Amino acid sequence: MSSPLPPSGPRLRVFISDTHIGLGRVLQKKSTGRHTEGQWHPTEDFRWAADLRAFMDMVRAESGRLKVSTDLIIVGDFLELWQSPIKICTLEPCSDDERAGKLKRDCEYAGNENLGCSPEEALARARRVLGAHAETLAILREFANAGDNRVVIVPGNHDAALVFNAVAGLTVREIGAAPGRVRVAAEGYWLSADGLLFAEHGHQIEGDPNKFEALPASCLDRAGRSVSCNSGGQRFLQRPWGENFVQKYYEQYEARFSILDNIADRNEGIVLGIFAAGIGDSIVAVRDGFKFLLFQQSVSQALQALGPEGPIPQYDFKAIRESGDAFLVDSVPPTEERAALRAEAARALAQGSLKVSVKDLSDEEIQTLCDLRESARAAQLKAGGVPTTAQCPQAGPPKLGADVPGSLGGVAVDLFTTERKRFQRRFRDLRDALKQSGRPTADFQVYVYGHTHQAHTARQPFGNRPDWSPLMLNSGAWQRLATRDQLAEIRKKNGIETWQTLLALGPEDLPACYSFIFVQPYAEGRRGDIRPELLWWVRTSGGWRTLERCAP
Repeated sequence: MSSPLPPSGPRLRVFISDTHIGLGRVLQKKSTGRHTEGQWHPTEDFRWAADLRAFMDMVRAESGRLKVSTDLIIVGDFLELWQSPIKICTLEPCSDDERAGKLKRDCEYAGNENLGCSPEEALARARRVLGAHAETLAILREFANAGDNRVVIVPGNHDAALVFNAVAGLTVREIGAAPGRVRVAAEGYWLSADGLLFAEHGHQIEGDPNKFEALPASCLDRAGRSVSCNSGGQRFLQRPWGENFVQKYYEQYEARFSILDNIADRNEGIVLGIFAAGIGDSIVAVRDGFKFLLFQQSVSQALQALGPEGPIPQYDFKAIRESGDAFLVDSVPPTEERAALRAEAARALAQGSLKVSVKDLSDEEIQTLCDLRESARAAQLKAGGVPTTAQCPQAGPPKLGADVPGSLGGVAVDLFTTERKRFQRRFRDLRDALKQSGRPTADFQVYVYGHTHQAHTARQPFGNRPDWSPLMLNSGAWQRLATRDQLAEIRKKNGIETWQTLLALGPEDLPACYSFIFVQPYAEGRRGDIRPELLWWVRTSGGWRTLERCAP
């Protein structure tokens, strides 16, 4: 858990995440037999080198104004290493064997879905990705070489292969900055010299389907036993369940719908993919990932739908389990966007292929689904309609809890408390581990993460420790994203039907708006002086501006 001591003293700290730099442009074969770069590969999410250059110029100007150097911390998923050139060989230059599926796919091992890439396979993927983004790497190199700047790359789940020394070393060499200016944080996190600022990707939060056994990733031998990622002998990255699901899902859809990865709410993107492709193509995604889809519903959107105050429902968990697995299907919101998903889930249930049972859910998971149902009913009532979402059986009359904030309804309290407890447990584990790291640390006051692509800030009180309330900031994703509301506005403006969303739009059609976090210089150890800001880099009609929200 130890990490090198970063530069001390007043410095500007800038956090970005989830660039998902991938395969770049498609190489097109000409009549001369040569290959030239053509259109963007449909899976490429990072097409914004020019926008990044403008952003880094702004950061350098701010650094100069403040007369300090800057740490740029990339909080995970810098590289997209889950998608292999062979896996997605749909455009030139694909060999005949690749098109025919005759070549063995990399990072797949029959009989053990827990095995991911070997170091050699991961290195080949990284070479392809880094070689496709020379301009982006040059921007980072120029920034790192200025003043006493530093760039720290924290591994995420999509680039967990950075735990391999060979992959991390290649990445640093390809950026090509002066020695010591760029570092891959193999320990899985970044910590300021005074211990007050902590940043990790966020895939290690309890309950996340992309969680590894260790931070930031774990490795296994051929028999599936835990080994050091950089030991001798045959070894492989652990493949978390989420990677299996995402690859099976995106392998179906992303080559057809390039905007898929650019929808801020991942569940919304998945559902739109099923909606656009039709029920027939979606059976594998639903069968192997229905629980994932259920629990990726947006809690923040649910909270917005709830009323200001109210009691906490007491659900009858026994009755719910005895009601059968139709409870799971009924927990899919009966909205237009999710009609195909609900129908496909019902079909999978009838065929016995849903692969998840309500009897396997914990009380906390059932409570979350029931609370999400209540939020759907609240939204329907708020819109003046008749609720079509069934309520969960109640164990008794609702009650008022001791921890009920006056501004939240009882259901909101449940949802908020469930999320808060997960982060509190994570904070406790991190605090205990950091104390064993050999680094001089204090209880961190600011926790930065990414992973969800949904930028936000929140204060997280730590149980019975009123003196420790870390400020949580999610850096979102430094790529073009669209929320559900933004997509609706784009559809309305362009006369596009809901089912046409993924067919009609590409990443370039989305707002040029990128989230990031600024922590202005402060006197080391002076926790009261720390003022983190969640901001957006936005292209407006008057040029690029830093704004407090994603709007011109």
